[in-house]
Amino acid sequence: MLKYMYADSSEFPLQRDFVDLLQRFSNAAIQAIPNQQQITDLKKRIKAMESQKESQLGEIDHFGNEIARSVDAVATSFGSGQYGPVADGIKASAREKVQGFRDSEKKKFETSLESLGRDLSKAQSSLLQIMGDFLYHDPLSIAQVEISASLRDKVYDSHLHVTCDNGTSYLFDLEFSEKEKRVSDFTEKPVQVPATMKHGVLSKEKKPRFLAINDWTLVEAVYRSNAETVLRATITKDPSDKTSPRLEMELKPGEARLQNLALVDEEGIKTDILKDDQLRRHLNGNLQELAKYLLGYFFGLMNKKKAIRKVGIDGSDLIQEDRTEAFIERAAKEYGDTVSTIRKKGLVKGELNLKAENIEGKRTELYLKIDEYKMKMSSIAEGARICSILGLD
Repeated sequence: MLKYMYADSSEFPLQRDFVDLLQRFSNAAIQAIPNQQQITDLKKRIKAMESQKESQLGEIDHFGNEIARSVDAVATSFGSGQYGPVADGIKASAREKVQGFRDSEKKKFETSLESLGRDLSKAQSSLLQIMGDFLYHDPLSIAQVEISASLRDKVYDSHLHVTCDNGTSYLFDLEFSEKEKRVSDFTEKPVQVPATMKHGVLSKEKKPRFLAINDWTLVEAVYRSNAETVLRATITKDPSDKTSPRLEMELKPGEARLQNLALVDEEGIKTDILKDDQLRRHLNGNLQELAKYLLGYFFGLMNKKKAIRKVGIDGSDLIQEDRTEAFIERAAKEYGDTVSTIRKKGLVKGELNLKAENIEGKRTELYLKIDEYKMKMSSIAEGARICSILGLD
């Protein structure tokens, strides 16, 4: 574990390699902005071709109508009664020829549009991957993290949704589990839940009826963390049976302690165990252990990102709404204050300097030459403006 410091050896608040972050940011910007321009150009070409298609097909339709009107006019002038059948034959033949020409032209347009559509889809996929590579290490200040997992047909659909302080967000698929997760996968200790209180056979005193849940399956879970932390999970005896008994649990925000615990039986009757004084007294301590293990497991999923699914900004889809430049500018603005402080505390003019110290106390200098960074960013037209926003002008 490394400890990061400013050049003057004072503590660096972000506690990460900010020099590396800026390099990855420049790599993302240099790839993403031209990619976005390609997408914009393709959309313009598609729109122009769709307009041309509509115009040309309309012109062909008009051409066919004019032929029919002209034939009718000639037939009328010679006597429609006598020449009408001839005119109908000419119009049918012309209509067939015009329709064949129309179909041919339409197919040409559709083939070109399909090709452009594939190019657009490929460019958008490439841009999403560029953004995913950049966002994989969570480079922005995080406001909230949400991890969800739902079991569907014996396969978990699991996602990580991150909302950032600057109005951006992103969604990753997660490597959750290739098999159904049972309680026994989280803890080997026997876990029981007091379901009801009933009278004993030889005693009038009520005793709890326990349900063993070690073989029960996790079917739904949502972990959410911002200023507080909460985990809600649903475990069921038989995930293939909607009427199967299930246990719903919630960990108290900010603590690894159960706040809510409810058992739903086969008839849909819900028992709030924590609000029942008798049932609560008989809770197995291993159930609390299970809750803690679940919390730790879901927290660990932060580092198991797979494919990126979506990037957002101000509630809109960055890819579909062409907001790449706005995203890059917003990230640069977020980094600007940190860059300014590093420069103030720096020991070498024209460089950004940080220090990294390992557990043995050995220090490594981290530096970035500002002129080299600006030269690198000059490969794109927006580079100078981005550097200015970063505070590297």
